[in-house]
This record gives sequence, structure tokens and C-alpha cells, in this order.
Amino acid sequence: MGYLKALKVFDVPKSTLEDYVKQFDKTPEQLVAAPIRRRSTLSLEMEEGFMDWALPILKDLPMKWHLGMV
Repeated sequence: MGYLKALKVFDVPKSTLEDYVKQFDKTPEQLVAAPIRRRSTLSLEMEEGFMDWALPILKDLPMKWHLGMV
């Protein structure tokens, strides 16, 4: 993805994109293609505990609750 397409897709000013790209030794195409990895706020154990708690509750809810149609 080139500059112009990235500007349209991400709706950022050209100078912001250029400043961001200058920080790295990669082409704009490589930066846009790279996945964004954010650190999790919860530990893995907390995430697993939350899922163990939430999934049984979600199974009992009507589908419209899952889709946010309530």
C-alpha cells in the first residue's frame, strides 16, 4: 500500500504518516502490512479466567444479545 492509499484508508494527515515512516527502516508498504501487536492489559491467567466465567453466561443468552440488538 502506498502513501496515497494509506492516507485515504487511515484518514491521517500526510505529514503524520511521513513522520511515522521516517522512524523505521522499512518501506511504507512493509509498515502497513505489518500486524499491530498490542500488549494485553490482562495476564494470560486472568484472560482465561474471564473466558471461563463469561462463555457459560453467553451460551444462555439469546442470539440478539450477542449481536448487540437489544
